[in-house]
Amino acid sequence: MPTTFHGVLLSDDLMLRISRFQQGVPQQVLPLATYHQPTSSIPMSEVPAITSLIHQWLTLHGQRQLPKLLTWCPRVGRLLLIHAVATGQVNLLQVCLSSLVESVENLMDVAAYMGQLKMAVALVPYTLDDDAIMAAMFTAVSRGHLNIVEFLHRQLPSKSPQLHMPHLMDVAASNGHLSVVRFLHFNRHEGCTTLAMDQAASRGHLDVLDFLHVHRQEGCTSAAMTLASTHGHVPVMKWLVEHRTRMAWRWSDAISSAAANGHVDVLGYIYLIKPRAGWTKQAMDIAACNGHVDVMRFLHRHRKDGCSEAAEALATANGHVEVVAYLKEHGDELVHCVCCACGFVKPRSHACAAVARAAMRRRVCVK
Repeated sequence: MPTTFHGVLLSDDLMLRISRFQQGVPQQVLPLATYHQPTSSIPMSEVPAITSLIHQWLTLHGQRQLPKLLTWCPRVGRLLLIHAVATGQVNLLQVCLSSLVESVENLMDVAAYMGQLKMAVALVPYTLDDDAIMAAMFTAVSRGHLNIVEFLHRQLPSKSPQLHMPHLMDVAASNGHLSVVRFLHFNRHEGCTTLAMDQAASRGHLDVLDFLHVHRQEGCTSAAMTLASTHGHVPVMKWLVEHRTRMAWRWSDAISSAAANGHVDVLGYIYLIKPRAGWTKQAMDIAACNGHVDVMRFLHRHRKDGCSEAAEALATANGHVEVVAYLKEHGDELVHCVCCACGFVKPRSHACAAVARAAMRRRVCVK
């Protein structure tokens, strides 16, 4: 039979009033209350985790519990704000803003990061200054959200040098967002730097390279070829050779980078167009160090540069058993060291003429 004691414990209203005089929060609020929050701006990398946490809580307890949630733990309101903006819930945003929830400095950034255009529109009255809008534009550019880039561009004063960000196009090009690159080129005045083409080459964005080549004058640096070889982008390397004909490419860097990352196809292309330029022992050394035995086989088959004595030591130190076995089998042909007779760097197996001449002199002296 229920007692007065049971009646008090089972009454939500009475328990809420009693709990006001006690420290702590209800059990169901604990996951939200203990979530670590930065003091002001929320890093964009944390937005998905916050959104997932709030979504799970709302699924379990429902939005009708939100007023109680904000009463029990007001600081959770910042997480609710981020969730509302990230998921495009304008009504929840208005509830949070009308409940005197502690503000978050970079809410416009969150909207830009998640591609929530209607939230960006709703947040304009709450955005402090043009610098905050520019920061959000940078985020939208990096994520490729063209509709938000266009909207934020319209919110800024035209022809204000203080609001220029020269790396906007660089970031868009690096991430392969051609539509954003096109918009920035035709509608803004910052332009770009050589980083735009270098980073587009690094990530294999041929369409961006085509656009920049036709419409921009900044060009690229020799790093473009090295970065393309590092990441195995043979089509980009071919494009650079065909279209950037005046560049002095650093083939030794490209070869070493390709060898370090195991890109045999890249080495094959370079050997096809530059069979003599830039090949050194360093390529096989670094391939051995990183365990790329296929690269070593290619270099052994097509080149005579071989490797240094450090190759086997590096492979052994890094536990590359197959490389060590290959060097044990072919080391006399591959490993180059200073010959103690002639003083030149030669394979271990080379027949030194200086040794033969010394032996001949000894025989003559004996006679």
